[in-house]
Amino acid sequence: MGKASPVFQRLQPIWKCSAISEEIKLQLYSSIFVPTATYACETWEITWRDHITNEEVMTRFGKRRCVTQ
Repeated sequence: MGKASPVFQRLQPIWKCSAISEEIKLQLYSSIFVPTATYACETWEITWRDHITNEEVMTRFGKRRCVTQ
C-alpha cells in the first residue's frame, strides 16, 4: 500500500475531472492502482490465525460444497 498511495495521489486531477467518464476512471484504477497495490502481495505475512477453511469461505459467500461421487 505504501507504493500505491502516491500513485493514487498523482491521479487526483483525473479523479476530479468531470470531462473524463467514470468508465475510463475505473479502467485506470483497475490497470494502474490495483496492480501497484497488489504487487508482491505474496510476501505479506499471513499467520495461522488468518487461515480459514474452504467450508468457511463457501459459507461466507452462501455457496454449498460441491459433492462428487
